[in-house]
Amino acid sequence: MEQEHKMVFSENINEQLKHDAPFAWFLRHHGCQSPIFRLDDIKRLDDRLNSFLQAFYVSEERGISLASTLRLDDWGARFVLFWLGIESGKSEYCIEATKDIEDQEESNELAEALSWFVQLDKIESMLKTLGDTPHTNPWVKRAAIDACRLNSISLTDNYIRGVLASDDSINQVAILDYIASQRLDYSDIVISLFSHDDEAVRLSALIAGIYQPQSISELFSCLQPLVLKDTFQLKLAIKHTFVLANINEARKLVCDINSCDYSERIKIYAKALSGLVDFLPELIELTKDKDLAKVAGEAISMITGLDLEEDDFSLPLGDYAMREIGNDDFDDELEKDFWKSAYEDDLPLPDAEALMQWWDKNQGDFNNTVRYLAGVPIDIENMKSILTTGNQIQREMAALHLAYLDKTQKIFQVNSNADRQYHQLTLVNMNSNETN
Repeated sequence: MEQEHKMVFSENINEQLKHDAPFAWFLRHHGCQSPIFRLDDIKRLDDRLNSFLQAFYVSEERGISLASTLRLDDWGARFVLFWLGIESGKSEYCIEATKDIEDQEESNELAEALSWFVQLDKIESMLKTLGDTPHTNPWVKRAAIDACRLNSISLTDNYIRGVLASDDSINQVAILDYIASQRLDYSDIVISLFSHDDEAVRLSALIAGIYQPQSISELFSCLQPLVLKDTFQLKLAIKHTFVLANINEARKLVCDINSCDYSERIKIYAKALSGLVDFLPELIELTKDKDLAKVAGEAISMITGLDLEEDDFSLPLGDYAMREIGNDDFDDELEKDFWKSAYEDDLPLPDAEALMQWWDKNQGDFNNTVRYLAGVPIDIENMKSILTTGNQIQREMAALHLAYLDKTQKIFQVNSNADRQYHQLTLVNMNSNETN
C-alpha cells in the first residue's frame, strides 16, 4: 500500500514513459541533423525531452525509480539513464549507462547527456572520471571529450597533448575535433598527424588544420585525395574541403567528384556545398527523377534558400506518384544506397516545372562568380544570419564557413542544447555589432 501511495504516475503512464523518454531523445538527436528542422524546432524538441526527463526525476525523488524500466538497447535509453544518474546523484545509474559502449552512436548519448547540464559543477567530477587517460573504454572517454566540445569546456594542454601522443585513435579524433571547434593553436602536432596511418585521424588532423588560428599551406591538396576516395568518411571530407575551397577550386572539385564512381547522392551533395548556381539547371532537371528528386530539391534549397514547401515549390504526393518519371514503376524498391540520409523520405517532393519557371525568372539575381548558402553570398555577416534563420544543415555549414572566415569565432555547435545556442547567438551578434 505504501508503494501505491508514493506512486507519482499510473502504471500505464510509467510503461509509456520508458518508451517515450528515450524516443524523445532519438527525435531530437536526428532532428538536429535534418534540414526539416530549424533552431526554434530544436527548442520545442528540447522542451519535450525535458518534460520526460523531469518525469523520471520526480519519480526518482518520490522513491519510485523508473530507471529499471529502461532497456539499454533502445536508442536514447543510455541518455536518459546517464542524465538521471547525474541529476539524482546516483552513480550506479551512470555506471550502468556506460557499460558495453561499443560505437559512436552510443558514445553520443553519453556526450549529449553530459552536455545537457548548464552548470559545470554538476558534471565536473563525472567529466574527470570518464575523461581520465587510464579509462578502459575509449568510447566512454570520447563521450567526455565530445561533451567538452559541445559545452566549450576547457581541457588542459597536458591532457590534449597526452591524448594526441597516445595510440588511441578514437580519442585522437575526438581531441582533434575539439581543437578544431575551439580554434586552439596546435599546428605543430596537427601537421605531424597529416600522414598518420589511421585515415580517420589523418582526416580529423586535416580538418583541424583548416580551423587553426594561423593558415596552413597546401591543406587543399592534402584533402583532395580523401575527397576522391569512397570511404565511410567521404561526406565529412567533402563538407570541410568545400569550406576551404575558393570558387575555382570548388567548381573543379564538383567536376572531379562527378567523374568518380560515386553514388548520385554524393555528387548532388557536392553541388549543394559548392554554392555555385552553375549547377542549378542540372539539379532542377534531377527533380524529375523519382529516386533523386527529394535530395536534388534539398540541394536547390541549400544554394538558393528556397523553402520548397513554404514557397509552393513542392508537389502533393498523389500528383507526384501519377507522373511518369523514368521507366521503372513508382513502387519498385530502390537499390540500397549507403549515402541516403535518414531524413530523405520526409523531404518535400519538388515541383520541377515550378522550379524551372522560378529559375528562368530569377537567375539574373544570382552571380556565377559568387558562392551561395541559403540564397546569400558566403561572407561573415550572412553566415551569422543563417545561424539564426537557417535549417539545421544550412546552420551547420554556416558555422563552418564563419569559423573559417573569422579567425576569432569558434565553430558554433548547432547540435547543442537550444537554450545554450540562443545565448551563444547573442554573443556572436554582439561581437558583430562591436566589429561594425
